[in-house]
Amino acid sequence: MKQTALCAVGVLPVRKQPASSSEQTTQLLFGDIVYITDEYTGKNNLSDAWFQIQNTYDNYCGWVDKRNVISISEKHIKDEKYIVRSPVTYVYFDNQPILIPAASRLIDTKFNTDCHEIRIANQEDITPFLPYTTQSLNRIIQIYRNAPYQWGGKSILGLDCSGFVQNVFSFFNIRLPRDASVQAGCGSEIAFEDIQTGDLCFFSDKKHSVNHVAIYIGDNRAVHCSAKVHTDCIDAEGIYIYDGNSCKQYSHRLTSVRRILQ
Repeated sequence: MKQTALCAVGVLPVRKQPASSSEQTTQLLFGDIVYITDEYTGKNNLSDAWFQIQNTYDNYCGWVDKRNVISISEKHIKDEKYIVRSPVTYVYFDNQPILIPAASRLIDTKFNTDCHEIRIANQEDITPFLPYTTQSLNRIIQIYRNAPYQWGGKSILGLDCSGFVQNVFSFFNIRLPRDASVQAGCGSEIAFEDIQTGDLCFFSDKKHSVNHVAIYIGDNRAVHCSAKVHTDCIDAEGIYIYDGNSCKQYSHRLTSVRRILQ
């Protein structure tokens, strides 16, 4: 039987190695449930103790400070009913307030683990998972508008391109992989001429490796997180801006378009 744990802080860095100085590869959001696959303890047992984890949501692996997760038995693992739709809100964890970000998923408005009680502070800040429409897609995108880029980030205070896309689709209870290179294998490939709102656009570097993703929102526009979450123009060649002479300058070269929402 696998040992499981729940993220008990608003945003938790997941690192490549068991050290605070190690690269952040992704983040857990409050309520994420993980499998514990290994453990590391340094010379200072109190401040240098780590779990190697696998996120049950997307199977992403890494290391987290063990003080920021709590053990949870399998009987308490249930499908989430709600997702946080406000940029931030509070939950009470054993009556102590914790600030949590949009896209955090909750089992219920109030639930108990083996030793702890968790309840949402304001039920207006959460919603059941949404049916997909172009209107609901645009509402969710607005939550993240101008959120800054952060490598490995998944919160409104900093996120990367694939973290942004993964979060947006989670509101529709659609689980996408964590990295753009893996997201590029989801759904079905379509021609740019057939692109629709909600399709994902993937871009590659000079080595033809997928390194960026954006969401098409219609009218030759795409939303992506590059420096911050914003809208740019797009055509069959890629994302572009106009220079002072009305010539297109491409920042990202299009590799493929994938339809996730059938």
